[in-house]
Amino acid sequence: MTIRRANNAELEIINDTIPQFFKESITFTCVLSDEAMRAMSQRLKAQGAIYYVLVENDQFKGFMLVDQGEDIFSQQLYGFIYELYVFKSYRREGVAQQLIDFAKILFKNQGADEIRLNVFAENNAKLLYEKVGFYDSQITMKMNLE
Repeated sequence: MTIRRANNAELEIINDTIPQFFKESITFTCVLSDEAMRAMSQRLKAQGAIYYVLVENDQFKGFMLVDQGEDIFSQQLYGFIYELYVFKSYRREGVAQQLIDFAKILFKNQGADEIRLNVFAENNAKLLYEKVGFYDSQITMKMNLE
């Protein structure tokens, strides 16, 4: 198993996968076009976020988009996982756990104190994130206006 920066061919696959990734992770009807979804990821990449891929036996199994930030209140560095995706045929094989473990080492080596991510409350991935040690630190609430 190897986790490394994505090469150009893998970035093309990721770009093709982005709409599916968003549709699986967003738990409401999304009105964004596929190109708008891709543009969000490209903007993060242009600002310094990096795609890492997990490859095993020449099989591209999953990827994550990560970057580092600084908390405006505590002034502490943190790592941020913007995207984490495991291709369907490789789910439940520990791929997400391996990507998160890699991110923990990566960010610790960069001087970060924690890792953050956003997940929709009704997304099944929330259970995975809790299982590997993530917990609620901020909650965004909403109210529908009728």
